[in-house]
Parts: sequence; C-alpha cells; structure tokens
Amino acid sequence: MSAHYPNRDVYNADAAHTLPAVLIEMLVQSTPGRLVLLPALPPFLPAGRLAGVRTRFGAEVELTWAPGRARAVVKPTRTVRIEVRTSSGDGDGDGDGDGKAQPLDLTAGEDHVLSLGAW
Repeated sequence: MSAHYPNRDVYNADAAHTLPAVLIEMLVQSTPGRLVLLPALPPFLPAGRLAGVRTRFGAEVELTWAPGRARAVVKPTRTVRIEVRTSSGDGDGDGDGDGKAQPLDLTAGEDHVLSLGAW
C-alpha cells in the first residue's frame, strides 16, 4: 500500500500505522533490558496519559505525565531485571543526569510504580 495513487482509491496504511508508533516511541522506549520514559516529549503534549504499551522485556506500561513530573506503572508478565532511564539520561532518580542506573528487579505479576520528578 502506498500514498502514490492519483485516484486516491487506496487506503494509506503506511501513514495510518506509522504515526501512532512514532508518538509512542516519543513517550516510551524499551529494549530487552532497558526502559526509557519520556525520551522525546514533544512540546505539544505537556501533559497526558498513555496506557497499554507493551515493552520488549515483556511488561505493560501505563504512563501519566504533567510538567515536571511523571508516573509509570510497569506490569511485568515475566521476572526480569531492567534499568530505567529518563530523557535526561538519569537512571538513578537523583536528577543529576550522571547516567548511573540502578537495576530494577521486576517480578512477574507484581506491578511496580515509578514516580519521577523533574526530568
């Protein structure tokens, strides 16, 4: 499917499916051992809520944010150790952006709430 048909008789799936993925990646990114919260928060979304996002380490994330604060609920489906980071690169929650990350042990079936201050 493509947007290159002059008669406009073709559904443009590439744009319809890509835009939501781009927005999600601006708010939550994951790899098998890492979760990054609000890595590229756009100025047109100063506050909001995102729910139902699945990570690459087997968890569901619910994220709410407002200027200077954020809250994430991580719901793992398997036991795993990850590191959590923010857009500042801070991983230990002290706000200094030194990049040091403390591991976070998640247990399958146990929700973990993360509260973040200024990022």
